[in-house]
Amino acid sequence: MSLRGITLAIAASATLIPFQQAPGPPPAAPPDMTVPEGAAVVEQTSPGTRESAQLVASFDGLGEGFEGPQGTAALRNPSDNSIAVGPNHIVQTVNARMAIFTRQGQTFDGTGRPLYGPVNTNNVRATM
Repeated sequence: MSLRGITLAIAASATLIPFQQAPGPPPAAPPDMTVPEGAAVVEQTSPGTRESAQLVASFDGLGEGFEGPQGTAALRNPSDNSIAVGPNHIVQTVNARMAIFTRQGQTFDGTGRPLYGPVNTNNVRATM
């Protein structure tokens, strides 16, 4: 049997010793999966009566094959996506990468053009 380039062999005459668990902490208790009292009152179990939100813009964001001003994105799954929409910009993060896009309004005539990215999220910092 080969394991990372190391060859292991067991002789036919080898004596097998039964495995014994080392002493340690007891196994963790299963998580509490009970539903809090009163949860049924606020749980939505069917579609609402209002119309769905209207789609006003759609564009390919930060994902596999994305090309922006700072290069091409190389992302992994599973992805952890977040998005923030302001009056003039859309900021998207996927895992530890981010991009900033235009949003149609007073500053830009269209939505979805990449302005910045893909870059690591630690390229920006908050100042107070």
